[in-house]
Amino acid sequence: MKLDEQELKLLAQQVTPLIAEQAKFEQKELWQRLDDVREPLFANKNRTWISVHIFQKFPEVLKENNPNGWVIGAFGKGKRTKVFTPLAVKWLEDNYSHIDWES
Repeated sequence: MKLDEQELKLLAQQVTPLIAEQAKFEQKELWQRLDDVREPLFANKNRTWISVHIFQKFPEVLKENNPNGWVIGAFGKGKRTKVFTPLAVKWLEDNYSHIDWES
């Protein structure tokens, strides 16, 4: 089956909003609540462990300290702690050996 130019334009008009909506959804999913990423990113360690062994020991992960930080709301103040997962995954991979996972 071959589509002519008019049919391709019509198809593009129908598909473009769907692609844009999916991109918006995926962008929202980049920031995750800490509780939602504790298991996959932090070996299911509890919030206190994450705060002490990651957020306090490595303050560069905090967005308030570093424009490339990947955590916001780490110490309460009425906001939920959120993690920017793409940067968090990369940072955790790069710094895995510096974290005391056994404590």
